Amino acid sequence: MPPYGEFIFGHEYAGDVVARGKTVDEFQIGDRVVVEAHMGCRRCENCIRGLYTACLNYGNAKRGHRANGFTTNGGLAEYALNHVNTLYRIPDGIGYMLFYATPLIFSLLMKSYETSVWRTRSSVCVLSRTLGRKVL
Repeated sequence: MPPYGEFIFGHEYAGDVVARGKTVDEFQIGDRVVVEAHMGCRRCENCIRGLYTACLNYGNAKRGHRANGFTTNGGLAEYALNHVNTLYRIPDGIGYMLFYATPLIFSLLMKSYETSVWRTRSSVCVLSRTLGRKVL
């Protein structure tokens, strides 16, 4: 992990897209997004198996690892750089207040929704005492 003071904290955040890379076409300037703070290196054995939160290159930016707010600038910085695979569009009609309190929970639910076989009128159980209930 980088020494204290080399990055700005804040791992749970939402915000507006203000710039994008040349190859990014999934988001437009002005889109409102919530961020999944952690992204593994995508090259170690754990990341390839989908276990990116157990990345073997944690904290090693040269090997491609990023954990916003832990090893790179996060949500308390004026701007934060995020990989497109860590962004989730905030649906229209939903305000930021929900996401300031619960972005991690929301991003995990959105990830599971996007990669699952949920159907209309499906039942979902979220085991949580506080934050998970706010998302649903």
